[in-house]
Amino acid sequence: MNEQEMMTNAMMKENYIDAIKSYVENKSKNDEQLLKALDNEKKTYEKCWSYIMRKAKDHLNNKSGHIMPSIVFGWAIHYFIEDESVLEKEVGKSIDNETTVKPKSQKEVKVQKEEKKNKSFETLSIFDFGVDE
Repeated sequence: MNEQEMMTNAMMKENYIDAIKSYVENKSKNDEQLLKALDNEKKTYEKCWSYIMRKAKDHLNNKSGHIMPSIVFGWAIHYFIEDESVLEKEVGKSIDNETTVKPKSQKEVKVQKEEKKNKSFETLSIFDFGVDE
C-alpha cells in the first residue's frame, strides 16, 4: 500500500483530526523541524483543522469538490511549521477566529448589477426584420 492509499484509508477510518494527528506525529519522527514545531502550545490539532478547512474553501473557490489527501496532509504539516503571521496572511484572518462573511459594499453591488445588464442581449421580434417590397 502506497502512502496515498494509507492517507486515504486513515481519513476514512478515523475522524479527521485523529487522522491528521497520527500523520503529523508519524512524519515528525523523521523531521526535526516538525518535531520542534509540535512543541508550540499555541498550535493545536483543532486549530490545524480550522486552517485546513479555510484552505480547502479557498482552494475550491467556495464550491464543493474533492481535495487529494496528500494536499490536506501537506497543509497540516505547513500549519505546524509556519509562523502564525504567515498563516493569517494565507487565510486572511486569525486561525483562532471563525469565518465571518464580509458584507458587500454598495459599489460592489452596483458593479455586479451593471455587469448583469451588459451581459443581457437585446430581444428581437419578427417585426425587426423588415421585408423589402
